[in-house]
Amino acid sequence: MTCEHALTARLSLPSSSTPVYKEECTQCFDNQDTAEGVDVCLSCFNGGCPGGPYNHAHQHSMKSGHYLTLNIRRIAKPSSDSDERPAKLTKLEIREDTGADDFEYHTFVRCWGCSGARVESGLENIDPTVQAVIHAVEASKGHEIKAWAEEVTACQHFNDLSGQAPRDSFSLDTLHQCSACDKRENLWLCLTCGNVGCGRRQYDGSGGNNHGISHYEATGHCVSVKLGTITPEGTADAYCYTCDDNKMDPHLAAHLKVFGINVAAQQKTEKSIAELQLDQNLKFDFSMTTADGAKLEPVAGPGLTGLKNLGNSCYMASVLQCVFGIDRFRDRYFPTAADHFATCTQANPAQCLLCQLHKLANGLWSGRYANLETDSEGRPAHQAGIAPSTFKAAVAKEHYEFSTMRQQDAFEFLLHLEKQVDVVERS
Repeated sequence: MTCEHALTARLSLPSSSTPVYKEECTQCFDNQDTAEGVDVCLSCFNGGCPGGPYNHAHQHSMKSGHYLTLNIRRIAKPSSDSDERPAKLTKLEIREDTGADDFEYHTFVRCWGCSGARVESGLENIDPTVQAVIHAVEASKGHEIKAWAEEVTACQHFNDLSGQAPRDSFSLDTLHQCSACDKRENLWLCLTCGNVGCGRRQYDGSGGNNHGISHYEATGHCVSVKLGTITPEGTADAYCYTCDDNKMDPHLAAHLKVFGINVAAQQKTEKSIAELQLDQNLKFDFSMTTADGAKLEPVAGPGLTGLKNLGNSCYMASVLQCVFGIDRFRDRYFPTAADHFATCTQANPAQCLLCQLHKLANGLWSGRYANLETDSEGRPAHQAGIAPSTFKAAVAKEHYEFSTMRQQDAFEFLLHLEKQVDVVERS
């Protein structure tokens, strides 16, 4: 149907830095894989469950007046015996594997102002925002990528580029392929002379042909930028071969302008190093065995819900399992979750620590998310668990250590959590 809310809607596009909560509800752990998927608000990009026992999408709409949402539902494709099985990962390494081919995605626009009715697709005032949401990086991954990226600093070698004259003879046509081979992905632009070289070859033969580093060895030109990662906001992967490390170029727009590249007109087309590192860190195959090699027995039920690894987050998981095992702490947040969500005045539940404490309590103790999966032979396997991504972003916000992806001390995090809880409870 076409409703008045849809016809008169004036929607904005999310920028690359705007959190888009399309993977999971911000007030519970229902996600794209649940039967009714996730509704993403097309006005503020909050994510809400559109059904089940909570219906947080409808609640958000009624409180905010944002009626239009995009429903996203993900369905796993049936596996085939003929499908090539990936080799078991034995060490951390950088490989790009989005997993998108393993799922089918179903989307439609809904209007909560019209009782949740479906809206006609393809409306000119709505479709650009819909497409932007579909192609946006999930907010949970965005927070973690930012945390990885915050480890990167600038170096003097990028500052030494200041004052370069424009290269009038430089051709933008050379940006699409390595100057020494036929590689068209993972290309690095030398910010000194404009040479385009492919990235490093990986141990398994994948990746590039090392022509980027070969150019450095031949010329001494040490600073380069990965072309597919340039964003309109002026960020990109940058590397200094002299420092032999990922670096930040604080003057990237000016350095690219020398070669006639307008940063504002660029679109990111490849994963950054931070995204690749995060993907592989989360996929690392941690063994579910004891020290003597015995397999751990799968368990499930209220209070037996596992926490997923976010990448160096075991210190946080151990503290959260302990504190939510304390009766008084659990009773403060688990039974009162629905009441808090109904009365909370924060516009964005993902940024409200109290919302995230209630969400986590419900996730750990409701039993709704502690279902055992089965292996290929139908035997009980370990549960998928829940990912405390929005909680971590809220509790660690602006903290110089806990907002990073580095491993931390559990006791120090407990002290930080106690302080943050005390602040929000007193307010």
